[in-house]
Amino acid sequence: METLPAVVGSTVYRVVQEALTNVLRHADATRVTVTVRATPGRLALEVVDDGRGGPPAGRRDGAGQGLRGMAERVALLGGTVETGTIQTGSTGATGTGGTAGFRVSVHLPLTGVAA
Repeated sequence: METLPAVVGSTVYRVVQEALTNVLRHADATRVTVTVRATPGRLALEVVDDGRGGPPAGRRDGAGQGLRGMAERVALLGGTVETGTIQTGSTGATGTGGTAGFRVSVHLPLTGVAA
């Protein structure tokens, strides 16, 4: 595998840091999984917890500032962030019949990014 550009490495680090901070502060989770996959030209990152899910839609008391900053940081590199409440349970992270959890999914390009 090629060396990861420094700006991508620091972005991944900050995204994971923010996601794990959110799990500790808000999720009341018993489990969190961080997955990083690199393919030629692309990096995918996913942080999934089994906590209580995200804030209610329309909440305007400052909620989501960390998620917004995460999205802005990733967008500067041409990447995308998807976040949201998911159903967790015995059928897997996106299965049904479980409790609410939260997922942060990031896709970053590795080509065209300055090392």
